[in-house]
Amino acid sequence: MVIMLKLRDFFKENKVSFIFFLIINLTYLLVFLSFDLEKFPIFYGFLINFFIFLAYFIYKYFNQDAPTFVEISKNPSQREKIILDEFENLDKKYKSLLLSYNNMEGDMKDFYGLWIHEIKTPIAENNLVLADSSPDFDQLRKNNKRIEEYLNILLGFVRFNSKTNDYVFKSLVIDSLVREIIREKSYDFISKKISLDVGDLGFMTVTDEKWLGFIISQLLNNALKYTKTGGKIKIYFENGSLIIEDNGIGIKATDLPRVFEMGYTGENGRKFGSSTGLGLYLVKSIGDDLNLGIKIESKEGKFTKIMLNFPKLTKL
Repeated sequence: MVIMLKLRDFFKENKVSFIFFLIINLTYLLVFLSFDLEKFPIFYGFLINFFIFLAYFIYKYFNQDAPTFVEISKNPSQREKIILDEFENLDKKYKSLLLSYNNMEGDMKDFYGLWIHEIKTPIAENNLVLADSSPDFDQLRKNNKRIEEYLNILLGFVRFNSKTNDYVFKSLVIDSLVREIIREKSYDFISKKISLDVGDLGFMTVTDEKWLGFIISQLLNNALKYTKTGGKIKIYFENGSLIIEDNGIGIKATDLPRVFEMGYTGENGRKFGSSTGLGLYLVKSIGDDLNLGIKIESKEGKFTKIMLNFPKLTKL
């Protein structure tokens, strides 16, 4: 099949030469026939011409130079068009992958730079506390919680950017997952005297339990962080969305459109000095992968409400 295609392309490329060959031989025959010469010399001369041209074409076929990419692209055969189209598609995919890799590499450098900068603060504070003759163990505990939080963010980022995110989608009960996360953060609720109001969370969905747990944990961390002592946090469902609402310091209206950007802390984040600008960036990125809609409503000094929308829920 390949040989036939090559021969067809060869004949197509040398069409003019073949036509010239036929004209020469026809002229030869007409000349000899017009003079009424013997048939044998006519036939013999025709064979000589035929073998001369055949030898020429065989030599040209086996010694033809391979066409360059530019020559092929100017006047491609049907088979070459298919190959060129495939090459063009592969080139586009390569450029797209290269761009994605460069963007990912830039994001990773930015993330690690921010993360290292942030984690140094609680470590330095712990060193100062331990240098005191009467260490403040409560402060040590708080700083250790911050370090643990930063480590969880780093682990989440590394896993998310590894492109082997090991998503495992299965049915899970949201109430059980949320209550487990609340238990893990019980010390933060108690130490800040924050009351908790948990509504009816009896819903089932299909998603990745580990990554959904990461998202809810990060959102609850933010609520605890920016809710003042004696404040209140509510967790409930409304219109197919899991809502985490607090009556903390809120977010400025000018900061709301940028809260999911990497490294963006906003005015309140800078004021309180405990925001990395990394948690919500990861929440949004992972949420997109899990097909979860995430929206934030807030009024500075009043409340912050984060809505996590699930595409499909089953009431238990």
